Parts: sequence; structure tokens; C-alpha cells
Amino acid sequence: MPTSSGRPQDCWTAEHEVDGPIALIGAAQLFRRDFPDLPFPEGTDLLQVLLCPNEHQLDRSGADYYYGPAAHLVWRASAEVTEVAGQPPQPASVGGEFVPRPCLFTPCQVVEYPALDEVPDEIKRTLSFVQPGGFVDNYEGWPKVGQSSKVGGWAFWWQSSPWKHDCQDCGAGLRLLLSLHSYEHKDALCSCEQDQPDPVGWEFGRQGAFNIFACPNDVTHAFKLHID
Repeated sequence: MPTSSGRPQDCWTAEHEVDGPIALIGAAQLFRRDFPDLPFPEGTDLLQVLLCPNEHQLDRSGADYYYGPAAHLVWRASAEVTEVAGQPPQPASVGGEFVPRPCLFTPCQVVEYPALDEVPDEIKRTLSFVQPGGFVDNYEGWPKVGQSSKVGGWAFWWQSSPWKHDCQDCGAGLRLLLSLHSYEHKDALCSCEQDQPDPVGWEFGRQGAFNIFACPNDVTHAFKLHID
């Protein structure tokens, strides 16, 4: 099975002085056996998330603004990986705090609900704490969105309002594929023990999350990035 690669929807403007290709760093490696709900393309069982650890600005504005690392998604069949590099190549330029410390996460599965602002109006109107006209008098009456690294689920919005984008290849609404957080917050959703809140050592934005939104019909379609 040939490797399937995801590509970003946007055009990057890189802020590093290297005029030419630059080595990418590994940000996450996820196997189907650990994350069976990930939408792996047929014949693949491994997702590798690679980053260029430099600031990149995308041609967007307002709530859609993006300033952070570039990303590349690689979906592949692990059985076809016959040679593993002893030491991965190092990028010639590094900016920002995007280089992770090697670590191993133990995943747990939880049920998560979207932020109230993302709940369809027809459902929101049935909630007792939502007044006529959509005014909410008690946000505590709705479950909170998790603030840790996650596969799938819903984005945690706190520096910007939720935005919606459609796949430029097929028109489907993009969904959260992966969120890599600056800090692993312990909350009511996950009771896993944590030795430290920042095991990876990176930081996105103002202690935010690096969110990758992908097409629900085909994850090899163009994806979109957002830091919040």
C-alpha cells in the first residue's frame, strides 16, 4: 500500500532564513491498534504527524488567523517500514517552542460533547438554561470540553470563537482530527494520573492547542490548522 499524505489547504509564508528544504520533526505517531476510531485510509495502520518547527503565517485574517508551525500528515502501513533511521535528521532552523521531548502517552477513551456555541439551534432550544433568543444564563449546565491532547472529539475554544470550514476537495465540513496541547489538564473527563502538566515541553500560542481539522470523508484531502 503506498503512503498516503495529507496536505494543508493554505499557502505558507515561512519565517526562517533557510532557503530550501528543511528537515521536519516528529510530533506524534499513532497506531491503529491504539486508536481504532481514527479514520485510517484503507491499507494503513500508522499516522505520523510531522512539523516544521518554525513560525509560519497563513494568508488568513480575523478569527481565522494562523501563526505557528507547518504540518504534514503521513498515513502508512507499518509493516512496510523495514528500515528505521537511528537518528532522525535535525532541522537547520528552529524557531518558537515547537520541538517536543520524546514521551509516551497512555490513551484513555472518554465521551465528549461540543462547546455550547457549536450545538445546533434546534437542540439548544430544548435546554432548560437557554432562554428565548438563545441567551444562556448558566454555562455550567453544559459539559465542558476537554483541555488536553486528544484524537477526535471537539476543539476547546477560549481565545477565539468557533469557526467552520468546508473541505476544498469535496465540500464536507471539516472535523477535529487531532489536538496537541501545550499542557495536559486534569479534568472531570479524564482521571488519568499525570506526572507533570507539560510532558512534551512545547507551547502553541498562549499555552493553547495545535488543532488539525480534516475531511470526514477522506483524511488525505486538504486539512486546516488552528491554534487556540
